Amino acid sequence: SSTTFASSSSLALNGTTAMAGTTTISGSVSLTTRTLTSPTLTIDTSFVDHIILVDTTSNAISITLPAPTSGRLLYLKDKTENFATNALTLIRHGSEKINNVAASKVLTANGWSGIITSDGTDWQILN
Repeated sequence: SSTTFASSSSLALNGTTAMAGTTTISGSVSLTTRTLTSPTLTIDTSFVDHIILVDTTSNAISITLPAPTSGRLLYLKDKTENFATNALTLIRHGSEKINNVAASKVLTANGWSGIITSDGTDWQILN
């Protein structure tokens, strides 16, 4: 079966929603965006964080990733192009790997941006 929404309608999906077949989105998709300036952030598994603009002007920042969940996407960007001075460190939630390495990942390239995704076991950085 299919459901059609009028052009002025909106659809909110919360929690785990499975859609089979082809899904077409005409228009825009809104994702939660935040600017991070505090030295630490622990991302939880609620899927609230999607886009994180990282401002390391005043200090280095560490982000602890959530437990790997298949299909989870996090978009990160060096907002102030300052990672070479104050790095961003991605910290593993547990024993999972980041880019096939069982250690934290330190990002030091000014202007770095990338997508971090999980296969349910580990994290991979796509950029």
